[in-house]
Formats: sequence, structure tokens, C-alpha cells
Amino acid sequence: MRRQGERAARAFTDAVQPLAHPYTICGTVVHGQHLGRTVGMPTANLDADISALALPCGVYATLTRLGGALYPGVTNVGRRPSVDSSPIITVETHLLDFSRDIYGETLHTEVRGYIRPVHKFAGLAEVQAQVQKDIARAREFFVRFAAELASQIRDA
Repeated sequence: MRRQGERAARAFTDAVQPLAHPYTICGTVVHGQHLGRTVGMPTANLDADISALALPCGVYATLTRLGGALYPGVTNVGRRPSVDSSPIITVETHLLDFSRDIYGETLHTEVRGYIRPVHKFAGLAEVQAQVQKDIARAREFFVRFAAELASQIRDA
């Protein structure tokens, strides 16, 4: 089942990559459980219309628009099996190198690349270690993305 979900997520990001506009999740930042903040990786929890999401559950490299600026990040779309057993699908974005209070702000989070499926970890320490790996993968993705974009601009 996990492999099928992973294939679906990869197929989704491959399908939307050539589109003129990236797949975007819009929502207002709301308070969550504040668990990410306790281990040094705060997330913006989006109050997004989950029923309208066509995006398969997983962890993604994202660009988030806020106040006219773009911020790279890592976004989890799905359940949070490591912290609770709730069946609710959530959208949580960790913005890289960002530390402002943005509760109540509207974010437009563009899905740019698939990182991995949602996993259950034994505790927050394991979650934190995995998120650090996800952040490293997202940074690598955005270095490649910037190089590809620069190449496209040169060739235009």
C-alpha cells in the first residue's frame, strides 16, 4: 500500500511539473499542537480545504508565498501517525530559515517536488532526525530547481 501511495505521489508531481502554474495549496495559518516548535522545527499549520486536495499524502519540497516573498520549505500532507492517531489529513509546512509569527496569515504553498511518503516514527526525536533529512533533500532540490530555471531563462 505504501509503495502504491509513493508511486501516486511521484506520478502527481511529475504530471504537474510541466504545467504553467504549480499545484498550490492555499490556507490560513492556524494553531496546531506546537510540537514542532518544541524540537526546533516549527510548522505553519494550514486551514486548507482538504476535501479539494488532489495531492496524494506525502512530504514535499514546496515554495510558499507570503507577503510578496517566496520561502522554500518542506510540507507534510497527510495524517500524523507519529504524534496522534487522528484520521484527519493535515497540511503542515516548515519554512526553511524562517522564524516569524504568521498566525492568521494566508499562505499559498506551491508543490515543487516529492520527497517521501508519510511514515510512523517511534517518537519526536526520530521525527526530528527525519525532518532534518527532508530539509537537506529539499535544499538539494531547490539548488537543482534554481539551476534549471536559470538555464531556461538563458535559453529563452
